[in-house]
Amino acid sequence: MSTWEAQIDHLKGKLLSGIVVIKRIKKFIPECEYINLYNSLFKSHISYCFSSWGGISIHKLQGIFCLQKRFVRLLFGNELNFDHAEFYETCARVMTFEQHQSKKEFALEHTKPIFYERKLLTLHHLCIYHTFLELFKIMKYSTPISIYEIFKISYRPQSMLLIPPNKVNIETAKQNFVFKASKIWNRLIEKPMNQCTPNSAGIMIPGSNLGSDMSISIGVVKNRLKDVLLETQKIDPQILLGSIKGMVSCQLPHALIS
Repeated sequence: MSTWEAQIDHLKGKLLSGIVVIKRIKKFIPECEYINLYNSLFKSHISYCFSSWGGISIHKLQGIFCLQKRFVRLLFGNELNFDHAEFYETCARVMTFEQHQSKKEFALEHTKPIFYERKLLTLHHLCIYHTFLELFKIMKYSTPISIYEIFKISYRPQSMLLIPPNKVNIETAKQNFVFKASKIWNRLIEKPMNQCTPNSAGIMIPGSNLGSDMSISIGVVKNRLKDVLLETQKIDPQILLGSIKGMVSCQLPHALIS
């Protein structure tokens, strides 16, 4: 099974090049265009086939997540750090003797408030976002049929849940798309759907209300899913991610969001 190490190394090089480009041109670009810089130099590279390689273990994604936080601080941060040219413009001759003698304290700005303020998904939430949308398109249009037939719909009546593959013990096997996507689907499928109204017998049938089954448009699903992930990201990353057992790549420690 592929470890995706070549993909990760290549992607890191691309993202580092993007940081260098931003450093050079940032002062010539209006602030209203910063989000376009982020989308073009970071998000476009990350989004390509993310549902395939995004299931790798956390420690392998950590390097890319650190680069994402550098992008966020450089473009949207309120405090200077080593990526800002202005950080090196302080002249030593303007400092007092006490300032020279005092202990130097330097801490990077926390990115969690920036992610929420700018409505940006972290790397691990982007993995969930793209994986769910890929599977939603497969289930909605039944294409490609070869992948659609791999997923098994629950035998429960009027259920949209999927039956995950048999219990997997090998850690690398848990990273495959079918296993990971099934877990995410079962956890999130009700979030973007409209609520059904019980019929006279008290039974809730998917599709009885507009947008309560697979007929819902992909655009609506995208917007609602992003809102759900942003709210989860704001409150506590473990509320949603930690409850999806077996998804090692999506269990996000608190320290990783800072």
